[in-house]
Amino acid sequence: MRKHARPSPLPLPLRERGLPRPDAAFARRLADMFGLLSSPTRLRILQALFAAEELHVQGLADALRMRVTAVSNQLRLMAIMGILSARADRLRTLYAVKAPWVRPLVDAAAALARNRG
Repeated sequence: MRKHARPSPLPLPLRERGLPRPDAAFARRLADMFGLLSSPTRLRILQALFAAEELHVQGLADALRMRVTAVSNQLRLMAIMGILSARADRLRTLYAVKAPWVRPLVDAAAALARNRG
């Protein structure tokens, strides 16, 4: 008969290792943020805003060859989540990346995607 390997001991509970207990609400907010950044359309919008710093909806739609309504919906969502800022300029609203952590995160993910390919 074959001997079974001893099961590895269970890891110490987080509290005993001095680690904080994972917070479900925080994990949900984090997952929502990654979900927001998982859209190819939103990533294209961010890349255009990184390059131009500030654009209005029509300018983004033209640059991405998309409908204005589609771009506008994505901009609104990203603004609600605090990633973009919006400011009025006469009759147009200009959008810019507001959150300082977005560019390094997108750049790091892009580097991983390039190396994976």
